[in-house]
Amino acid sequence: MIKSEKNGIIYYEFEHMAATELVNHCFSTRIGGVSKTPYNSMNLAYHLDDCQQAVDENFRLICAAVGFDHEKIAMTQQIHQDTIQILTTTTKVVQNGVDGLITAATGPVLTTYYADCTPLLFFDPEKKVIANSHAGWRGTALNIAKKTVKQMIDNFACQPKNILAGIGPCISLAHFEVGGEVVQAFKKQLPEVAPHLKRKNAQKWHLDLTAINYQLLIEAGLLEKNIETANLCTYENANLFFSHRRDGLARGNMVAMISLK
Repeated sequence: MIKSEKNGIIYYEFEHMAATELVNHCFSTRIGGVSKTPYNSMNLAYHLDDCQQAVDENFRLICAAVGFDHEKIAMTQQIHQDTIQILTTTTKVVQNGVDGLITAATGPVLTTYYADCTPLLFFDPEKKVIANSHAGWRGTALNIAKKTVKQMIDNFACQPKNILAGIGPCISLAHFEVGGEVVQAFKKQLPEVAPHLKRKNAQKWHLDLTAINYQLLIEAGLLEKNIETANLCTYENANLFFSHRRDGLARGNMVAMISLK
């Protein structure tokens, strides 16, 4: 990934998407906003107890830095499932009960939220289609990665070989400890990803969300050369990222954003 800084705001971009010069996109950090402790400083979540005016200003700042139209943000209200919405509107909207967004329209800024879960960005430079999906462990187990690709194929005639995908910063294998119920969900729904479930002891396991989503994207037909991974742990990098596992609700949220130029 490319680490960028503008006006004191630090954000990340995927190299292969930036090289096309056809999309604006980013994964935000906690740096460069106006929110106070414990949301300091680039908190982009309205559902926490941060001041709404501060979050509004943070969105204006990140949009100005990256080049988004602040008035055309399409926000998700995520439920950790696999519902994906296709957007045609260019107005500012909130999508309730949705964890993925797709559009071929120029304008909408597809926006999803994170504090450890896995951001998945997609871009087909041939068909000019973008997507943004939130993959927590539940969404990953439901294979939202493959379902996003299928929606791109079914609705826009995209070919998997042309799709660029980016797996953004998220909690790493070393820090994502889960119980047996999570392991059983993966073994039932995605038995092929079992190698990415590492046993810690009789009751606890560790889960590699980046590796699992990478494998699912390959199974969906994407080419290895077209999948970029951040390999940045939100838990470990407290100076850059918020983390729910590390800080609970005493923290803000990052966003992943993408729009067609």
